[in-house]
Amino acid sequence: MTVAAALAWVNAPEVDPSTTMAARRMTIARGFAQHMTALDSRTEIPPFGLVPSRRRRHEPFIFSPTDIDTLLSGARNLRTRFASATHETLIGLLAATGMRVGEAIRLDRGDVEETDAVLTIRESKFGKSRLAPVQPSVLAALQRYARLRDEVHHEPTTVSFFVSTRGNRMVYPTIHAVFRNLCDGAGIGATAAFPPRIHDLRHTFAVRTLLNWY
Repeated sequence: MTVAAALAWVNAPEVDPSTTMAARRMTIARGFAQHMTALDSRTEIPPFGLVPSRRRRHEPFIFSPTDIDTLLSGARNLRTRFASATHETLIGLLAATGMRVGEAIRLDRGDVEETDAVLTIRESKFGKSRLAPVQPSVLAALQRYARLRDEVHHEPTTVSFFVSTRGNRMVYPTIHAVFRNLCDGAGIGATAAFPPRIHDLRHTFAVRTLLNWY
């Protein structure tokens, strides 16, 4: 296994140079070479940078306070009172805490500790869990939603904190679709290089926090 052999495979005629295929092949070749070093000391591991990656990283969209207010206002005008409350509270929670969407979806009722105003986020990225303190205003919003949820679904079928109009745990495609419609309807990010994603609320939280610290 040599660097020349790896490059020959990466630049084979069937590889489209306008795609990321070459970079993916080099990653595979490098991993194989690392494995082969234990079997043959003559093996050459291709260094990084031989093949430039053509992948364009998604530039985060940083929401302004007005953007977030507009999203919350739009959520309040959804088709039903309960859907409005669910999406307004969920978007507000993401904006105020920087949580991931999946973390919010996985919240159970017992994960919202009202006495200490702390959320328990279980088995998130890399299987890690953490505690997330929240402001009194955020806790109050969660409590209002919980009261409405229990009023609408007085016989719960799930322990999930956020539930759909049918009473089931929320799913990402539904949340994404509503968020996309809210952004498009309000013209948020219309001129941005990349359309805003709901995950960009997390990026926005991180940026605002760092600026406030500075």
